[in-house]
Amino acid sequence: MAVDKIGINGISGLPDPGKVGSNKDSNFAEILKDSIDKVNQLQLNAESAMEKLSNGEVKDVHEVLVAVEEANLAFMTMIQIRNKLVEAYQELMRLQM
Repeated sequence: MAVDKIGINGISGLPDPGKVGSNKDSNFAEILKDSIDKVNQLQLNAESAMEKLSNGEVKDVHEVLVAVEEANLAFMTMIQIRNKLVEAYQELMRLQM
């Protein structure tokens, strides 16, 4: 089994930072929505894998653990991005006063 490099693109499905500005059709809201959808899909995949394990359909526990951990990392990354966005918004609000 080959192991791919893990980065923010692999975890949360965010686009490559170098390519964000190159596509004029995508905007911040679309990128954010797509990223949240990808995190949601990872959560659903993990839930499905756990269900299959409990039903006896999957014998390899490692696959389930990888799916669950991938979903967990994606969710935690999304939370950290949200926290940074909230901090940036609060900083802008302080500047305007």
